[in-house]
Amino acid sequence: DLRSTLDHIENVYAQFDAESDPNYRFVDDLFNEQYQKEERLGSMIKVFAVIAILIGCLGLIGMVGFIIETKLKEIGVRKVLGASTGSIWMIISNRFMILIGIAFLIGLPLAYWFMNDWLESFVYRTNISIFLIVSPIIAAAILTLLAIAFQTIKATRVNPVECLKDE
Repeated sequence: DLRSTLDHIENVYAQFDAESDPNYRFVDDLFNEQYQKEERLGSMIKVFAVIAILIGCLGLIGMVGFIIETKLKEIGVRKVLGASTGSIWMIISNRFMILIGIAFLIGLPLAYWFMNDWLESFVYRTNISIFLIVSPIIAAAILTLLAIAFQTIKATRVNPVECLKDE
């Protein structure tokens, strides 16, 4: 019975110091206040991460579209010579996968360092799992390969003769 316990504590307190009121707080409220800042930070990071991923995907689609547009004649020649859509996709995706690899070689140690530093401020801390390191690599690679596949399929459906008409 929380209310009667608090009344009893206030009565006992008033016996010793009648002029001031007791000032009490619950420990769970203190913990909640302590971690509210972290929860706000987490929600802000989620929102900005989604925005950054969307902007990155739009930039990736635009860059892949630009590269395919500049190599449209080469793609047409390769199609005439018997190249499959998959082989053209592999040629275009190799360059991007190398760039993703370089980006993760630079970004993952920095992210690990910042996350470790942030976790040091907590009394009870957790270790950073390998899943948190591998999942962004896999997600970025899949998004990149899907964007390249979409643009490559679109480019390989074009009649190769129309690509070569400009010459």
